[in-house]
Amino acid sequence: MRVKSRAGVLVWGFVAVLLLRCFSEKMPIALIADVDLAKLQQIDEKYQAAPSVCSWYGNKKAAYTIAFDDTKPNHYKISAVELAKRNMVGTFNINTQGVYDWKPWRSLHRQGHEIASHSYSHPDLTTLTAMELVNEFYLSKRDIMNNIPEIQEVTSFTYPYGLSNDITRQIVLQYYDSARGASGLNPATIQSEQFARLKGVGVYHPFNMDSVNAKVDEAIEHNLWIIVYFHAVTYREENYTTCPYAAFINHLDFVKSHEDDLWIATQRDVVKYIKTRQKVVL
Repeated sequence: MRVKSRAGVLVWGFVAVLLLRCFSEKMPIALIADVDLAKLQQIDEKYQAAPSVCSWYGNKKAAYTIAFDDTKPNHYKISAVELAKRNMVGTFNINTQGVYDWKPWRSLHRQGHEIASHSYSHPDLTTLTAMELVNEFYLSKRDIMNNIPEIQEVTSFTYPYGLSNDITRQIVLQYYDSARGASGLNPATIQSEQFARLKGVGVYHPFNMDSVNAKVDEAIEHNLWIIVYFHAVTYREENYTTCPYAAFINHLDFVKSHEDDLWIATQRDVVKYIKTRQKVVL
């Protein structure tokens, strides 16, 4: 019989000792009959932990993704620089029609960041026909892969303005593994169609980082996945979507201080982990 636990080792070790004593000391073999082997097996099974797969990589309490939308130069001039100082990776969502210089985005990819799609021309996707949607999804993916040859596949999408409808969500999953739109946190278990409805926490004026950081705490407490996204970061004057540098640093340092509890990963890698975990049969 295969022994699978420490309790099992102790139980069957006890039986082995009795047998050795019987033969070496010529003790009556009948003494073994006093040992209830069935009960010993029950003890073995009781202390054998059931196998399981961690909700999050590294058995962390929550997953955390930081994302940057809209192809802004300050993403690679400011945001990525600060991420590198803290050994963090992010997902950079670009609308490719507006990219005139691909060198910075190639550099971000080589640093370990994810370059993901934010559509081709950044339209309100809910106003488009099915063919127009296909063009937005396909052209963006094509541009990224053509201009960053090391990228074999683009798997993540973010809806412009966070807007989607039924037809948008049906078509987007034909081109990408996941798409982020609405506001909120994501559960550890996600059904297939829900990968087109990933949620995020947007950072907007008045840039109350205590509120954003509280959402990170909530994710840790409830074993969730939080995607925090920024549109721009500035050293200068803020506006509704452009976060002041000090507030951005406040959030990064808060996240870094909780890295024992957080799996910090890209949207691509978290989705890949969830899908793989949900396929495991134990």
